[in-house]
Amino acid sequence: MFLKAAAENQEALIDKYLTDGGDPSAHDKLHRTALHWACLKGHGQLVNRLLEAGASVDARDLLDRTPVFWACRGGHLDILKQLLNQGAQVNARDKASVTPVQLARDWQRGIREALQAHAGHPRTRS
Repeated sequence: MFLKAAAENQEALIDKYLTDGGDPSAHDKLHRTALHWACLKGHGQLVNRLLEAGASVDARDLLDRTPVFWACRGGHLDILKQLLNQGAQVNARDKASVTPVQLARDWQRGIREALQAHAGHPRTRS
């Protein structure tokens, strides 16, 4: 319930869980924490709340991906900056030896290629 609340940005449920002594680093079967989910979904205030409550900024899921990976994957620059300001590792490697920098570069390339593929397409507006 805590992790679902984090993914859905249900701040009242998160606050109650944490106030009642809940573990801010609790995780699902894939070892994704509420911080992973908040970073992926772009819930900046929740990221702050979880970090203040003691959530690990470098928690690793089963793929060895930290919240920084998920902030990059979600395209949330503001959250990425929050994590980096809290000392998150920028060069952490996942199980495929990919770093957040490489992940971001690959996503950027994918976006660029998608845009280029549709440039000049009859259904694309200028």
